[in-house]
Amino acid sequence: MAPTEQDLSTASAWLISTFLIDFVLILLPYRGSFGYRFWVSEQPPSTADFFARIALLEAAVSARDTTIAERDEQLRRERAEAALRIKRLQLQIDRFSRKAFGRSSEKLGQMRLELEDLETDFAASMPDMSCPSSLTPTRCG
Repeated sequence: MAPTEQDLSTASAWLISTFLIDFVLILLPYRGSFGYRFWVSEQPPSTADFFARIALLEAAVSARDTTIAERDEQLRRERAEAALRIKRLQLQIDRFSRKAFGRSSEKLGQMRLELEDLETDFAASMPDMSCPSSLTPTRCG
């Protein structure tokens, strides 16, 4: 579906305001540098310039989303490994508690302490999952 004139007008107004903000905050302090001469010209930016900027911004958002997805997947793997380790330690503790004699009772105390530490770390590392981080808006810049 091709964009309508109104869509182009709205997009152009948004991009012009964004460009002006970038110019005032970023490029204006460096008037003598290459960036100032490169961005400021006698002619206003063309529609192609705006679409190129949109493409760059979409690529940046896509890269950010990919990074967030990779981080979330790594956190899921780490949590699964921690949960598996906790289960394994709980099974060992149950086995040692059945034996409950000699050096096994010392191992039992050590393993219970390690299990408590792991459960505390696991509970502390659990973020609030009510809002996925990939959908949380952030302000760049």
